[in-house]
Amino acid sequence: MRGLASRGPGRWPSWGALGLAVHATPLLDLPKLWVVASSAALVAGALAFEPMLRARRPRLLELLGDASYAIYLFHTLVLAMVMWQGRKLALEGWPQFLVLMAVGCGLSTLAGVAIHLWIEKPMLKVLLRLRLPGLPGPRRAAPEAAG
Repeated sequence: MRGLASRGPGRWPSWGALGLAVHATPLLDLPKLWVVASSAALVAGALAFEPMLRARRPRLLELLGDASYAIYLFHTLVLAMVMWQGRKLALEGWPQFLVLMAVGCGLSTLAGVAIHLWIEKPMLKVLLRLRLPGLPGPRRAAPEAAG
């Protein structure tokens, strides 16, 4: 019998995302192990694609990776606002859940990218120019070894 691993890396992120979506539904109360297993499958599947993307890194994925910390920091605030405003929708149950999840994920990502581009990057540029103690200096090419 062949396991999930033998079917290629493409299925792991799908199973992980599906598992997290099922856990997030308001209708089911699943154990925390479900979240851990689903998250692990999502990360393992994403990491399996890394060798294929190493040669040619898509700009969008690179931007999302650079903005990931800002997305992480602000997603709870954005999701709270979406949920607060979502109470006004004339939807209930699954339709409301799906709309709020889509809007919340999209706005969290957009907010994180905007914060990264307009606040984080310019601030980092200024800090690197100041060369404060404890901060790394600008990246330089390694000196060639004397022979």
